[in-house]
Amino acid sequence: MILKDGQVYIWGFNGRGTLLDNGTQSGEMITSPQPITSVADVVSVAGGVSHQMVLKNDGTVWSWGYMEYGQGGLGEDFVSASVSSPQQVNGLADVAYVDINWWTSGVVRSDGSVWLWGEILPRESSVQSAQEMGITRARYMEGIVFSPEPYQVPDLCNVKSISIGYDHILVLKHDGTVWAWGDNDYGKVGVPGQEVYLAPVEVTGLPPIKQISAGATFSTALAEDGTVWVWGNYYYSYNSFEPIIVLDIEKPNQMQGLDNVISIATGYVQTLALTQDGTVMAWGGNGWGQLGDGTTHNRSEPFEIEGLSNIIAIAASYSYSMALEADGTLWTWGDREGWSGGTISTERLRPVQVIWPEE
Repeated sequence: MILKDGQVYIWGFNGRGTLLDNGTQSGEMITSPQPITSVADVVSVAGGVSHQMVLKNDGTVWSWGYMEYGQGGLGEDFVSASVSSPQQVNGLADVAYVDINWWTSGVVRSDGSVWLWGEILPRESSVQSAQEMGITRARYMEGIVFSPEPYQVPDLCNVKSISIGYDHILVLKHDGTVWAWGDNDYGKVGVPGQEVYLAPVEVTGLPPIKQISAGATFSTALAEDGTVWVWGNYYYSYNSFEPIIVLDIEKPNQMQGLDNVISIATGYVQTLALTQDGTVMAWGGNGWGQLGDGTTHNRSEPFEIEGLSNIIAIAASYSYSMALEADGTLWTWGDREGWSGGTISTERLRPVQVIWPEE
């Protein structure tokens, strides 16, 4: 999903017929960017495994997709529903930042408060635990505790941004500190001592941070000085269940071989870093070719992706990665099923240009 002049364009696998609102059939592969005509004036987008969300210029949030655990935030009536066109998430206003991942959605409002819906607690949690936290509309289904409507995370304020991983959440405060909670397997929360944290705890041992990004079993942060810090472990990959990078899970680790980084992006098992000179560095899992080095071999150390220059923005998802060039050219690589745009079933192990439909 991408923005162009406030218009949302989207492409990929339309598994339940909920990716587009133009009559595209369920199960059809959409291989070139298509506009979402029913929503405009969008300033930010977030795409998950089965649902999408956008933030409009007026501070409202809209979502659509398959809502198996209420991750669209549209209420009780939409649990397990398929929604093919954007619907406004009620009860939210003045939203400044949005993020989603898998079955969880979250936003930061302009007052610094954090609101969540969908899967809200780590696996094996109970509805009672959620209710004790004040989440009155919590439900339990198929091993997942979820809320079909937004609720405010208590005792959390002055937040600037949020990043939702797999069973864990990071938030960045305006003072440069990072807070985290959720399942602490592989040390991805960044605070030793407990297997699960139900409430936010501060991640210590970090310099002042300006950006955060959560992966499946690890977390990443970009410091004000351009250094990159990671904790947890880069563990799972498409073609291997061996550790990709083994870290000291007791504390954040500075990623060596990187400097002058201005932006980071984390997918399921990979991380990208954009440097000040417009080059893109990458490391982590590469089972779908999402590192863009021409192979499917995992990489434990940062390397420069060839064929990219003058890059101004980067993004990473479950099985693919993207980069935007200063002249507006969009590049993508990874996956095996045409999800990232291009020809179906073509392995894009190196960056290829996304071709926009003629207007």
